[in-house]
Amino acid sequence: MQNIAIVCNCSTDMHLYYFLPSYLKSQPSERHDLIIIHNNYAFIDKAKITNENGKVIYVNKILENGQEVPHRGTGSYKYVYNIYKNEYSIFGFLFEHTSFRRQHWLKDALTVLNFHDKIGFCASQIFNGNELCDELRTKYPHITHIRSPGPIFIKTEYLNKIDWNMKNDHDGEMILGKELCEKGNCVGIQIGNKINFAFDTLGFPPLIGDERAENRSNYNHITHLLEQTYFASKKGIDFYKEDEYYFFENKFNSSTNAEKINEAIIHPAQHLGKLNVFYDIQPFNNLIYGESVGLALTLFDKKLVRYGNNFCLQVI
Repeated sequence: MQNIAIVCNCSTDMHLYYFLPSYLKSQPSERHDLIIIHNNYAFIDKAKITNENGKVIYVNKILENGQEVPHRGTGSYKYVYNIYKNEYSIFGFLFEHTSFRRQHWLKDALTVLNFHDKIGFCASQIFNGNELCDELRTKYPHITHIRSPGPIFIKTEYLNKIDWNMKNDHDGEMILGKELCEKGNCVGIQIGNKINFAFDTLGFPPLIGDERAENRSNYNHITHLLEQTYFASKKGIDFYKEDEYYFFENKFNSSTNAEKINEAIIHPAQHLGKLNVFYDIQPFNNLIYGESVGLALTLFDKKLVRYGNNFCLQVI
């Protein structure tokens, strides 16, 4: 039996708008314990935080010396893992401003993770970047990484193999997937298509107009723009239905080559500019993490589907 911990960093009031409402209205459909990371219980109402599928555990991110756990969000993931690594076989990590966007999210994540022993992790926000080989390289300005707001689901056996020596929170999200692939020799997979599983939605209602949304460093992140362009009515909160899951795969298959090349989103940030939806943003379900494509080809060759330069696992 798999023991699963869902770990959410809830150190401000944002969990009351995003994580908690989406968690409570969803049906994870699998047993798990919920671990809430808090800041001396600020904004925490234990009466509101419930888990019908297991225990609720609280972990303070303020240490006995009064200092905060180093490296902020990603550092808090590591902190909880080190405390509970002998108790859980899978950890799911996410930030409080991330909203679940579908029912049965944990069941879907486990379907991917349990497909093969060598699938070490899956995450809702995988970006294959500009450092990969010519076939996989994108115009997206970052190296291949897992976006830290998550959720990120990782098998403990692979977490046990990495050093996770990060310089800061951002560095943590940049190195986590790479370390898992290199030291764990495993495959990583995107669960969902960047918007239909879960992502951090600060900037949409109910915080639209709040200065925290406007001043946030990743306000109008490419995932926000992706949803605003194709599913504006969702407003960062509403759940996706099963018949909407494969929207981008269907759009790719029904488009001409010229249409595929011209399918783009213009980002207001000058250094991002025009990004091709299919080749740069890569909004495909079960997208293979770039660093693990080689291993995936050896393991799952006949189970991989190709959309342009993207390799995706056909789980079902």
